[in-house]
Amino acid sequence: MIILTVKAIPKKEFWQLYLEEFGSLAKSVREEEGCLEYELFQQCETKPSLLLFERWESKELLEKHLASEKMNQFFSKIEGWFDEPVEMNEYLVTLNR
Repeated sequence: MIILTVKAIPKKEFWQLYLEEFGSLAKSVREEEGCLEYELFQQCETKPSLLLFERWESKELLEKHLASEKMNQFFSKIEGWFDEPVEMNEYLVTLNR
């Protein structure tokens, strides 16, 4: 099992639009083969940020998802919408209940 976290800080003028675009995408991603969890969280600090938490059955299925046409379209659409570089981290689940 693999976990992907994505931290992003959309520019103020794109914040709501990003949430709408993500909402449109999320339902279909959750139906993809191997997707176990796909949730977006908002951190409320001085400078709010978003954290996407993804859990996949395997690295191969995560890579297939990231290379899909719908994800390429999404990435192209949201390019330039962020105050800072988007931070992505992958974690391999090594101990499970």
